[in-house]
Amino acid sequence: EGESLFNDGTAVVAFTSIVAVLTAEGARFRVHDVLTDFGLLTAGGIAVGVVIGYLSRLVIRLIADQPLVVAVLTVVVAYGSYFIADDLGVSGIMAVIFAAIVIAGSTSLARLPPGERDAIGNFWAVVAFLANTVLFLLIGASIHIRDIVAEWPDAAWGVVAVLVGRLLTVRGLAPLSALLGRPLSRQWQDAITLAGMRGALSMALVLSLPDDFPSKSLLVSMVFSVVLFTVVVQGSLLEPLLRAMGLTTAAPKVDSRSDLSLDKA
Repeated sequence: EGESLFNDGTAVVAFTSIVAVLTAEGARFRVHDVLTDFGLLTAGGIAVGVVIGYLSRLVIRLIADQPLVVAVLTVVVAYGSYFIADDLGVSGIMAVIFAAIVIAGSTSLARLPPGERDAIGNFWAVVAFLANTVLFLLIGASIHIRDIVAEWPDAAWGVVAVLVGRLLTVRGLAPLSALLGRPLSRQWQDAITLAGMRGALSMALVLSLPDDFPSKSLLVSMVFSVVLFTVVVQGSLLEPLLRAMGLTTAAPKVDSRSDLSLDKA
């Protein structure tokens, strides 16, 4: 999950850098400009996040016996680090991620009773669920079916391009994984290719484009089609494929009567 969050943050920063270069008045797209902007945004965001994270750890030591206050502090850190980094012109997403990484390593948090740590985790699970729900509602309100129908050939090519790109990337990196001592079988390569699903982040990024951005309607249709295909089609095929290739193990059966007796005990 941590790696996934870091990948999402990197994607947001890369997207922001590319859009900033493309929308700059009188500017031409140059890879050097994108890489420079990406590096500054990322490094600055990481620095802000680390500083805020360590300051938060000092506060957590003082309030570690009050889990509710700790949960509120994590909310303040999440929003505060984002807005501070954004005001400084660096990546707010990276600031939030690295502030969380630093806080997660706090020994004060580790000393909390398991139930209280779980309560904080459950609190953020609910927040994440609500945020995803609101985001998908906004996506639904922003999508026009007639545009998708009118642009379905381009949308279909977008799906094909993403699938082929994913396949080539996995195949190309497999030898590197083998050199690092983690060889990937052809079955696992196929599974990783199929597991490359897109979701709310992709839609949120494309919807954040300025209204006057060239071909925004086409881009929205293509991204929506990719998200829909990967979630519905690939998501439905993933588990049967893993079972067919023998890459899954059956979950251990639990005797409900023994569970009941344990609960009563």
